[in-house]
Amino acid sequence: MAQFRVTAGPQGLLPGGSDDAPLAGLLRAARALPPGAPLLVLVHGYRYDPASPGACPHGSLYSAGGWPAQLGFGPAGSGLCIGFGWTARAPHLPELLRSGRTGFARVYDRAGETGAALAGLLNRLGAALPGRPVDILAHSLGARVALSALPHLDGPGAAALGRMILLGGAEFAGRAEAAFAAAPEQARPEVYSIVARLNDPFDALFELFAPRGPGADHALSRRLPRLRNWLALQIDGPATRRWARSRGIALAAPSARVAHNGFYTLPGAMALYAGILREREIFSVAALRGSPALAEHEPRWARFGPLPPMPGAGLGRGAFRPRFGGPRPS
Repeated sequence: MAQFRVTAGPQGLLPGGSDDAPLAGLLRAARALPPGAPLLVLVHGYRYDPASPGACPHGSLYSAGGWPAQLGFGPAGSGLCIGFGWTARAPHLPELLRSGRTGFARVYDRAGETGAALAGLLNRLGAALPGRPVDILAHSLGARVALSALPHLDGPGAAALGRMILLGGAEFAGRAEAAFAAAPEQARPEVYSIVARLNDPFDALFELFAPRGPGADHALSRRLPRLRNWLALQIDGPATRRWARSRGIALAAPSARVAHNGFYTLPGAMALYAGILREREIFSVAALRGSPALAEHEPRWARFGPLPPMPGAGLGRGAFRPRFGGPRPS
């Protein structure tokens, strides 16, 4: 399989050696890519850790049957896929005792710091393949890692980014705008921000627990950054489903009400992302913006519904409750 795995740690990329030696094979494979073959970096989100056997992304998300295969990477000529691992876990209680903050807040900060390590990998790819676009697919807090890399992509041999697919991006819109403003022109990719009503509770928790500060306004699911090359697409919306099926992508209706991993487990979703990576003209931001169906988004909390009146409970029809379980009509 045309796939490599890289881990960012205290000693640099691929702990236990220098940065250059472990990356030599990867760079050779990148130089051997045929014209037009995608070069993709995958970035996982919260709770994964390459140092933990039970939570290692290299043995799950990035494994042979995981994201790479689902995106069409495999046979010779299908492109090169790089799984980027980072420590996305922190214990809550010790962190609360030490700093008064949650473990999630610590990981959020670490995601921003890890952006520099990701930029180091991207710049090495840029130096090895001048002018060749590098794409990124990132989930959850991995989106913060990817966006935080943008300001570091500068100087001779810097990477030229192509497309960035953010699955349920756990970042604030204002900070995304700041990252783009600080990035050189060639490091400003087309961004496909994939949102889902399945993820609404997690977006709300993100806004509640992520550290506040400059640029912390609303999550990417709630406010579209003011950027010309940014497209938001609701992966679990009926309009998107109809649009995808009209193009031969069997995007399914969600069978759950809430799912943080639905961005990549929803049948047909990965096929849509593969199209974005491989059919460059058909799936460009400009082309997709021309489809009114993709501009249709269900309102936030659309997976929640009104409670019927209950005698003696003091609740009217305006009260709401989550509707968990059971299939949702297409």
